[in-house]
Amino acid sequence: MAYVIFNLLCVAVLIGIDQGIKFWAVHVLMPVGTLPLIPHVVELRFVLNQGMAFRPAQRKAAVFERGHQCCADPRRILAAVPQPE
Repeated sequence: MAYVIFNLLCVAVLIGIDQGIKFWAVHVLMPVGTLPLIPHVVELRFVLNQGMAFRPAQRKAAVFERGHQCCADPRRILAAVPQPE
């Protein structure tokens, strides 16, 4: 039981650190855009990622959404699968 509690505590701490870094980035780094740590060597930049990590899954979600409507007729399953561009 102590092992489970320790793991949950570690996860909570990591989530807290992650949220703290995001808060800092939005409130400190976003207004300036770039913060040099070592000039001309290392800098921190604020960049927004608008969900690119989940974009490949959007095509698969369309298959799942349409899949339940066409399962009665197997010929319609192939029609619901997005074709490569």
